[in-house]
Amino acid sequence: MRNKRLLVTCLATILVLVVAIGILTKRNNAPAPKAYSTPSQAVLSVIDKYLQARENSIGVDQSSPSSWLSTIKPLVTQEWFMHLQPAQNPSTSSIPYDYTYAHQNGYIVRATTSNCYWQGVYGKPTSANGTILCSLTDKAIDQKTGKEVPASSLEFGWVHTGQQPPPILVLIKQGSGWLISEDDTGQGH
Repeated sequence: MRNKRLLVTCLATILVLVVAIGILTKRNNAPAPKAYSTPSQAVLSVIDKYLQARENSIGVDQSSPSSWLSTIKPLVTQEWFMHLQPAQNPSTSSIPYDYTYAHQNGYIVRATTSNCYWQGVYGKPTSANGTILCSLTDKAIDQKTGKEVPASSLEFGWVHTGQQPPPILVLIKQGSGWLISEDDTGQGH
């Protein structure tokens, strides 16, 4: 009788463990995005917020060239956030000319993303990470009028207008959401 009770207890414990492992495995094995497919709205929202903040980091509505970092902190990994911090005691000015020019002229930069997709050249996306490419267009907006400043009215060399280099963003899954872990566009470095 004692052996029978022990056997039933062991079988019940094994059954509970099998069910629990099955549930955990099912939760952690979300399907991977397909290469060249459009990201979910949640992923696109993270990308839009990050790129808007990055592109407008020089805008007149920014209190410093690094104030955009507070906007993106919840959108990026801790490692990427630390990588983006300005150098302590830089040997040259840490204020870019674009920032000064935008502040002198009252410009804000508005970014528009489109055609974002999980790319497959750098490696196929998985359920845990992947790289996304997008089209990116910037507009210089006059803060006083709210209207776009025509490219012909901008100083030669002002790059924050028109088609921009395609953003290359590496995202990782953390919990139920996606975070940017790297910006290979060259502007986040």
